[in-house]
Amino acid sequence: MSDQQVLSVFKTLIDESSQPFIFSFQRFDAKNQDTASPFVEVIQNDLQGKIRKFELDFEKCQSIIDHFNLPKKETAVVFENGKTFKKLHGFKNVRNYLRTFSTKN
Repeated sequence: MSDQQVLSVFKTLIDESSQPFIFSFQRFDAKNQDTASPFVEVIQNDLQGKIRKFELDFEKCQSIIDHFNLPKKETAVVFENGKTFKKLHGFKNVRNYLRTFSTKN
């Protein structure tokens, strides 16, 4: 997929998703901040409470990062109703947000 196609898919997710979802940076190497594997987590609100992950490599995500002006230091950005809803720092906060969200529904 080209950068434009990735951005188009991501924007469709943002615009059409009735549920919040998280765009997050999973860091594999804590010493090397440039080594990151971003992925999009769509929070499913189905009966099983499943969470789907859409894995994208860093280069493919660059257009998303640029378009939404997302700083690389953010651990995650939550999108809700097509807008940036909340920025989360640290995986503990991401886990807590997911837990809070899943208990609300």
